[in-house]
Amino acid sequence: MIYYLALALSITIWGFNYIPIKYALETLHPYHLAFLTSSTAAITLWIFRGKKSLKTIRNIKNYKKLIGTGLFGTFGFNLFFNVGMKTTSPNNASLIIACLPVFGLLLGWLTHDERITISKLIGVTLSLFGVILLTLGFPWNWSHDFQVNSGDVLVLMAVLSLSIYVSIVKHLRTHYDPISITTFQLSLASLLFLPLALYHGLADVFPQMTPLLILCVLFVALIRSIVANNSFGFAVKHLPLVVATASSNFTPFVTVFFAWLLLDEPLLLIQIVSGVFIILGVMMTSGMVKKA
Repeated sequence: MIYYLALALSITIWGFNYIPIKYALETLHPYHLAFLTSSTAAITLWIFRGKKSLKTIRNIKNYKKLIGTGLFGTFGFNLFFNVGMKTTSPNNASLIIACLPVFGLLLGWLTHDERITISKLIGVTLSLFGVILLTLGFPWNWSHDFQVNSGDVLVLMAVLSLSIYVSIVKHLRTHYDPISITTFQLSLASLLFLPLALYHGLADVFPQMTPLLILCVLFVALIRSIVANNSFGFAVKHLPLVVATASSNFTPFVTVFFAWLLLDEPLLLIQIVSGVFIILGVMMTSGMVKKA
């Protein structure tokens, strides 16, 4: 039961995570938010796990993969995700993030020679159709001058970056302490985001930091980046991977609930229809829906 509770905790945190990010971006530049959250999380981990993390990092021989975890996992994902969240809704973002297993399937085939079945191909097609439907709208609403929502496209790029990270980190997390790897990737991302944040006036941000804004930054840095990710890792270690993967795709429904409850965001028909295609596709990709 404790493993399922850990899984439920991570899903709830991920689902709620879009709300404080959306609120914080009303005041902060996306690069400011990315730097503040990654640096806060990194400093916290160095304080509590510094010695062990440093020892683990020194023993990792494949530094290219280690650098890749920070470049794609934290820096790349947050670079696209935070900018995209400026012009898209929490509901849309959460539904697009649900396509992560689909990109993982494609990268697994390209980089790890993992087998692709007919069921998985159908799942990929359904999920990608759901994303296209969500970002472009219904075909009968298209016109010669239609515009793609740039925020949705950037969130989709964030999913691709995160998928590359998962492919890179697969070997490292099996042989080395995962928290140490997280500490390194957060530290590297902080260094990469620092010049971008400074260029956009980081010093001017601190006088604008209200108590609620500080709480939002702390939630994303500590609860999302540390608690949720490690809670999910704890659950995956003791539960079948297919159970954890399929369960994580309930995150969009948590997001929709909190967006409706706290932001008065309406639930649109296109989001419901797109969500059905995306979730069904991901379930088929993960093997939860099989041929009769």
